[in-house]
Amino acid sequence: MYLDNPKIIPHLAQNAHFSIFITDTNLDQSYITFKNAIPIPPSEKNTHDIETVRQLETLTRTKQTAHQTFIIQEADQLTLPAQNAFLKLLEEPNDNISFVFLSSSPQSFLPTVLSRAKVFYLRSPDPTPPNPTVLAQARTLVSGRKADILPLATTLSKDRPRALKITQTAISELYRSQLTKPTPTFLAKLEKLLALEKALKNNGHIKLHIANMI
Repeated sequence: MYLDNPKIIPHLAQNAHFSIFITDTNLDQSYITFKNAIPIPPSEKNTHDIETVRQLETLTRTKQTAHQTFIIQEADQLTLPAQNAFLKLLEEPNDNISFVFLSSSPQSFLPTVLSRAKVFYLRSPDPTPPNPTVLAQARTLVSGRKADILPLATTLSKDRPRALKITQTAISELYRSQLTKPTPTFLAKLEKLLALEKALKNNGHIKLHIANMI
């Protein structure tokens, strides 16, 4: 889901017992606001361990009629034991409670966690649409076909700004395709594209990193 209408996000969350909102790594999550929500930030060690789940268990024992939303910020910092403990917490659903994970690294979650959630992919749309050539090359990156990727890597090997633009357009196209035609390979492709974007920004070898998209 693109952020064309951020006001709908709380509505989506409240209509799901458990939802995960996956944001762009550069997207400020502070704009996501919920009425009567309780934010759960990471610990001082920048992690969510088993204590986070115990805190949630305590908070959800209270009896109330108003809907309550618990927002786990930077949820990709949840340890594996904490994720497993959270799954047990979900076994006793409460109609007045919603759990929301905010994350920029969906690959950090256990498959069992992802399968229990309604997952929404959030990314700010590019204010200016890409030209047809950039869009075609971006879709080549998304497809990952060897016969197309290698020539593209050669073409872009000496043009870092264009390579970065095409990569960022590819990320947007991947998010868009997930909305219209979900695919189980989405997370793997997203991880590769985000790694490519980071490498290009850090002056990594253009041709080599693009070739890694195969």
